[in-house]
Amino acid sequence: MPDGMKHLPDGAFRNCTALVSVTCPETLRVIGSYAFYGCTSLARADFNDGLKSIGERAFMNTPSLIRVT
Repeated sequence: MPDGMKHLPDGAFRNCTALVSVTCPETLRVIGSYAFYGCTSLARADFNDGLKSIGERAFMNTPSLIRVT
């Protein structure tokens, strides 16, 4: 995700089965609903201290997710 991004839209990476990890920029404040829904290979998600909101079912159906910081 690019620096300066404040909001990740609803369904932004929905069903992206090749996505393995994600690191949010320091400016990100909101992750939309269903943003990572169905990302079956997603194993790691790193957030920043300024994150304020994670939408409904943002990580639903992500069975490989084993680490969130």
